[in-house]
Amino acid sequence: MGVNLMGIGLQGLLTTKQALDTTGHNIANVNTDGYSRQSATILSSGGQNFGGAFYGVGVQVEEVTRIFDQFSYLDLRGNTSNLSYNSTFLDNVTRVDQVISDDDTSITNTLAKFFSAANTVADNPNSLEARNNLIQVSQNMTSTFNRLHDQLDLQYNAVNDDIENIASEMTALAKNLAEVNQQIQLVWGDGTKNLPNDLLDQRDRLVLSISEFTNVTTVPADNGMLSVFIGSGQPLVLGARSLGVDAVNGRTDNSKLELALNNNGIQQRLRGDVMGGKIQALTDFRTEVL
Repeated sequence: MGVNLMGIGLQGLLTTKQALDTTGHNIANVNTDGYSRQSATILSSGGQNFGGAFYGVGVQVEEVTRIFDQFSYLDLRGNTSNLSYNSTFLDNVTRVDQVISDDDTSITNTLAKFFSAANTVADNPNSLEARNNLIQVSQNMTSTFNRLHDQLDLQYNAVNDDIENIASEMTALAKNLAEVNQQIQLVWGDGTKNLPNDLLDQRDRLVLSISEFTNVTTVPADNGMLSVFIGSGQPLVLGARSLGVDAVNGRTDNSKLELALNNNGIQQRLRGDVMGGKIQALTDFRTEVL
């Protein structure tokens, strides 16, 4: 019989070692954000025909797969955009509410005092004390409005700062994603049937980070790459190529920054009110509140 018992034993040990290596990899990454647990699939190596009978030749690891639920991931990605929108909008509205309700910038009491003083002057137009009081109250009201304007102007500038930061972060994320796409494609192009699980996890984390800023749609390619479209379908990553995101002056208001995709120097403005995520939250806040 041509079956090598020593070879079968050694193959079994190596297969078990590969399975234990996979388990150890899972344990080592138990606290790694976005890591998907991996599992080694062990199959028989089949048999050989000797003298009319088939004899087993051992065992082997067929593939190492990641335990990944695509439906749950897509749901998480959508919820990430929604959570980012709501939390960003709430944080900005809360800051405005604190400014308006503050004693130094609140206009409710100031307006009440002004109208009360104006009514007093209307009832007693010859009263010098009433007229002086109206002048003083008017000056206080003017100071309050100026302080309120300054505080709201700070909020307006803070939105512009956030938009500039978003442009930088999205550009960096898109570039990293394109690089990961290229690495995945290289592994795929080698003809291996085993997927680069850790690179796929890294890619999914990058897409999830982008979804904090905007709604994301992905389209997989046959070579393992993933194209990413944002907002209402604008491309951000096309395989191994990424587009930049710029902060540009608004068409009708130079003091209002907007976002635009940069495709080799050609800019395409993004509609903030349909982007979803943090971008739309800032746009809605600036339009509806500020």
